[in-house]
Amino acid sequence: MTNALNTEYWRKLELEQRRLYDPSTLPDKLPPSNLDLDTVIDEFERCSQQGHLLLAVTLTTLVPNSTNGLEFSKTQTFRELWDKFLIQAFAAHLPRSKRHYLIASKYFLHSSPHDPNGRIHFHGVLMIPREYADRIWLNGELKKAISRTLKSWRRNDKNTRPSRVPRFMVTRIANTPNEVVAPYTTWGLDAIQDVLNYASNEREIGKIRLNTSAVRKH
Repeated sequence: MTNALNTEYWRKLELEQRRLYDPSTLPDKLPPSNLDLDTVIDEFERCSQQGHLLLAVTLTTLVPNSTNGLEFSKTQTFRELWDKFLIQAFAAHLPRSKRHYLIASKYFLHSSPHDPNGRIHFHGVLMIPREYADRIWLNGELKKAISRTLKSWRRNDKNTRPSRVPRFMVTRIANTPNEVVAPYTTWGLDAIQDVLNYASNEREIGKIRLNTSAVRKH
C-alpha cells in the first residue's frame, strides 16, 4: 500500500511540473515594481549608512532560455525560488517572532539572450538588520549552515522548488572601506550601484517589489 501511495505521489508531482511548463496554463505576468531603480538604490544606501548587512546574491537555475522557460519565469511559482525559498533559507536563522519582516530584498530575472543553451538566473540584494548580521555572515563568509542549504539546491528530487540551482554566489556589499575584500574595491553607495546597475542592465525579464517593511523599521 505504501509503495502504491509513493508511486501516485511522484506521478502527481511529475504531472504538476509538466503543467507548470505549459504556456497555455500560465498566469499573466506580474505587474512591474512601482519603485524605480534610483529609489531602490537610495533605500539600500540608507541601510548601508546604518550599518545593516547587505548581500549580493546570484542564483543560476536550470530553467532554459526558451519560449516555455521565459514564460515560466514570469510566473509567481518561479519567482518563489527567491521570494519564498531563498528568504526562508535566511529567515530560519533569525528570531522566530520577527523573521517575517526582517529581510528586505530586490532582484532582477535574466536570461542569456545570445546563448540558446543559457539558463535563467536571479541577481539581487538582501538586507539583514545589523543586530542579526552575525547570524548570517560570520568571520567574513556566509554562515556554513546557509551555504549547505543553498548547496543542497543542486538537487530537487521532490520538486519542492521550481528549479534546481546548480550555482549560487553570495558576497557582502561593504558598508565601509575597512569591509572591502579583494577583488572588490567599492563600498557604500558605489558598491550598491555597481551591483544593482549590473543586474538591471542585463536583459530583464521581470521584477518583484522591494520589501521595504524591514528597512523602515530600522
